[in-house]
Amino acid sequence: MFFIQLNIVFWFFEKIIKIKYMKKIYAYLHTHWDREWYRDIEDFNLRLLDILDIALDEIEKGNTPFIYLDGQTCMLNDYLKYRQDKKEQITEYIKERKLFIGPYFVSIDSYIPNLYSMLRNLDLGIKISNDFGQRDFIGYMADIFGISKSAFLALKLKNIDKAIIWRGVNPKKTGNVCDFLYENIETTWLAQGYFNDFFHQSTTKENIENIKNYISKIEKYSSNNILLPIGADHLGILKNAKQKIKEINSYLDGYEIILSSPFEYFKNTKFDKKTVEIEFLDNELTYILKGCYSARIPQKIQNFNIQNKLSRIVEPLNFYLKDKFTENLDNVFINLIKNHAHDSICGTSLDSVHNCVENRFLRCNLALDAIEKRITGNFKKGNSEKITNKFGLFNLSTFDNIKTVKINLPYKLKNAQVTGHIEAFEDDLLYDTYKIPVTEDIKKIYEQVVEISNNQRFSYNNVEILEPIKKVRTTSKSIENDYIGLFIKNNKVQIFDKNKKESYEFFLSDIKDMGDSYNIAPIGKYSKYNIKKARIKYDGIIESCLTIDFGTIKLDCILDNHSKFIRFKTYINNRKKNHKIQLN
Repeated sequence: MFFIQLNIVFWFFEKIIKIKYMKKIYAYLHTHWDREWYRDIEDFNLRLLDILDIALDEIEKGNTPFIYLDGQTCMLNDYLKYRQDKKEQITEYIKERKLFIGPYFVSIDSYIPNLYSMLRNLDLGIKISNDFGQRDFIGYMADIFGISKSAFLALKLKNIDKAIIWRGVNPKKTGNVCDFLYENIETTWLAQGYFNDFFHQSTTKENIENIKNYISKIEKYSSNNILLPIGADHLGILKNAKQKIKEINSYLDGYEIILSSPFEYFKNTKFDKKTVEIEFLDNELTYILKGCYSARIPQKIQNFNIQNKLSRIVEPLNFYLKDKFTENLDNVFINLIKNHAHDSICGTSLDSVHNCVENRFLRCNLALDAIEKRITGNFKKGNSEKITNKFGLFNLSTFDNIKTVKINLPYKLKNAQVTGHIEAFEDDLLYDTYKIPVTEDIKKIYEQVVEISNNQRFSYNNVEILEPIKKVRTTSKSIENDYIGLFIKNNKVQIFDKNKKESYEFFLSDIKDMGDSYNIAPIGKYSKYNIKKARIKYDGIIESCLTIDFGTIKLDCILDNHSKFIRFKTYINNRKKNHKIQLN
């Protein structure tokens, strides 16, 4: 009798100790959603319908308390295109905190978009989330290929004080902890990533061991709490999750999995360790698909140019001139941001995906050109006088006193250097409602360079056209002004910065790049291009151009009297496929 009672006491204390020291694992159900990647968006959308149908059904049956929609809203938008009858149900679940969306519109790779695009992405995602009743957010960046400082700054500017990250983290830089403060943003690093489908498999002895091993690796960097995502790329939500977790808990010793949400994890976890890491770029501990090394350079250049034109030219003009094209520009931003979706423009996608990317870029460019012409056209209305010695300049740059500008007009300006011309019609036809914009009214449009009087940054300036004094000096192997020079010596191209007194050398290289197919990386070694010849293309009073001929590539090196930079224009007779040409 005594021994039985003693065993009961031991058993009782054992249970108390186990409960006291048992680590809590906050598990949340999710699916990671790439909008387009190794399938195009139309294919993925069909899978999305199945996945969200299952997710809503599991919530309705009470099988799970919470489902996380990957920190973005686009998947909900794409779903509701085909399931409008589900909108009321979704809104109810979001308000009840059973379904969680936002703050992003699309999950982005943070080294491709600029800060402004990230902010617009968040603006759009937060607005859609608010419309559904979602008010609090976590900066969810679980699968992107490294996290830039700008990504955290964007969260800070939108008053989002929590973040979840995975790739790019070296634990040595965080003090070997997964919970830390990054500039006062509570940040959790998913030490083993977001990808976890163990729970979707049958509860065999081998699978239980896999789960224990997985948890122990996370525990290495965790406090008394562990954050555990349950889900993976385009994977259906775990069915009967409550029952499955209960079953798995019966096999675990020292852990208790609680089916919960990241918000509960943040509420019950201390973030007192500050990191000095500026950007998270170390993927030594992370598997990276080889296809990420595929260049897709032309698309990245298009993205850069469109971002600049949108945020630095057309939007400021729309604001300053109080025009009413804000909704049009918002629509351009939506198309641009769709191209920032993780695994899309980054380069790991199929050709069909990048064809969609190209199409959206084309729509952005066409819209921006049309809006810019309409804004400037509205500004010029009523002033058809052809003045040849001065004009109005919007200086939207960060530089005071721009010296040289290039302008296209159907007539020549005084003291201008004409660098080319095209046969086209005047833009005035586009914005004059009482003229038919027919293309038969063709005129010669002159591309011309002029030097101008003083002007100020971020302002509208009435400038006079000045009489230029030639300062660019050229030979068949060099072009220079008082600030910078380019010289060809011994089959090498050297640039000399005269202010810094520093010299740079560059060359062109060619390397195989089989990036037009999913997940194939560049192979082989690069070879250098040799210079065939060089010549002066034109030598003007304001601007001059030296052409370097590499055979299949011609490089125009353009310099004006006052520039501290050399501008390059490239012509490629592209007879090769799957090659990457690079300036080193």
